[in-house]
Amino acid sequence: MRGNYLIGRCRRWREWLTKHHRRGSVSAEWAQPGAHRASRRTIRTVAARRGAPPLLAVGAVVALLGTSQASAPANQSHHRSPPSPPSPPSPPRPSATTTTTTPTTGTTIPTTTVPTTPPVTSGSLSFGLFATPLTGTSSASPYVSDLLTDYTHAYGSVGVNEMPVWIVGRSQATVTVSVAPGCNNFTSDTGTQIPIPSGVTTAGSGDSPLVVDQPSTHTEWELWQALPAGRAHWTACWGGKLDTAASNGVFPSPFGLSASGISYLATAITEADVASGSIDHAIALDLTGCTAPQVAPADRNDCSTDHAQPPYGTRYRLPAGVAMPPGLAPFAQMVFHAMQRYGLVTTDQAGAVMLQAESSSDWAAQGHQGVDPMTMSWSGQQEYQVVPKLPWSQLQVVAP
Repeated sequence: MRGNYLIGRCRRWREWLTKHHRRGSVSAEWAQPGAHRASRRTIRTVAARRGAPPLLAVGAVVALLGTSQASAPANQSHHRSPPSPPSPPSPPRPSATTTTTTPTTGTTIPTTTVPTTPPVTSGSLSFGLFATPLTGTSSASPYVSDLLTDYTHAYGSVGVNEMPVWIVGRSQATVTVSVAPGCNNFTSDTGTQIPIPSGVTTAGSGDSPLVVDQPSTHTEWELWQALPAGRAHWTACWGGKLDTAASNGVFPSPFGLSASGISYLATAITEADVASGSIDHAIALDLTGCTAPQVAPADRNDCSTDHAQPPYGTRYRLPAGVAMPPGLAPFAQMVFHAMQRYGLVTTDQAGAVMLQAESSSDWAAQGHQGVDPMTMSWSGQQEYQVVPKLPWSQLQVVAP
């Protein structure tokens, strides 16, 4: 899933990129055409709402919002001038090899029930090895310098990319999924009957990714270029299925959605994570380049042999002693704690450095009321503004 289409859901983001881009034309896309399955990932930006958000009893997010210094002003204009790109980050701070003790203290993030219809799944949807806190040795690495270079050259920001993640019940009716013309057959792994609800949409993304989780059967499906093709019929170009009760969170090669085989359900930030006040798993990180071969837990790659770039499966983390910067939005606070406890995992290539998250539009489509927890946790910021202030230069790489 290499590269990105910049669809015009946020005029200010497009104008800002057009003015400040450093790599090629960005009038309609965010990257050069990619070699991996000839696809581009859409950056789906949540537009700022006018006025103060409706009152929603999301206790974890509301409590964090009280500590944030990045709240959006009321009656925020949709036509204000776009922000200037952030200054280039400082070089990575030299650090000796560190034996990590997983942090168990920090900002307490309270949780409460979110009164929605249907009820939101509470807590992390992650599974396998990505839901286990990191232990062992990490150290300073040239891969951290490469990450900083990548995001400095790719629009000077780390963004948050979104994809649909749908949680379905046991009684959800299935639809027939067939192989799209010109694509290889993946249904030997996924089957041809998948419980995709009628309200699902993947429109607006060149990749048209889709993640469907059915907790009652411990099954998840991830599809690439998934599109409706008629009543109770979808097509897709590739995909995979996992048993979430038994899997380590990696699709057996060659199946799955990511180019590394790593499950996005296991590693994307979800509305359930944010509603609970804590991201209790490793977070998927997409970079602008990678090198072959991959390292565990990844089981495949579509990378070059540029050894200055990290391989898929590389795990980054913040040392336990790094202090959280002041003034972070609640979302960034949760990401900070997850980076210390569970780390980031290099999952795929894209046109910019991005964390992967659930699409905020899923919230309303699934029947929930009010502003979704993720949008609320961004404190009125855009997807390219919410995490750049994290201490990226202080990351370390975990020994494979």
